[in-house]
Amino acid sequence: MGRIKKQVEKLSFKLQFTSDGAVTIPVYEGKELTDEEYDKLPEDIKINMKKKRLKSDN
Repeated sequence: MGRIKKQVEKLSFKLQFTSDGAVTIPVYEGKELTDEEYDKLPEDIKINMKKKRLKSDN
């Protein structure tokens, strides 16, 4: 499991486990983002993060 967490962190996300399963939390400039903070990011950064998240989901 540690290997998976490290791979996800390389893609600028944090892996968090909930009662429903695992979720990825976006990290930007070393800070975990809330939904509101993520929504305020410039579109090009959000697109890049979405691409990275797709890689982590595979």
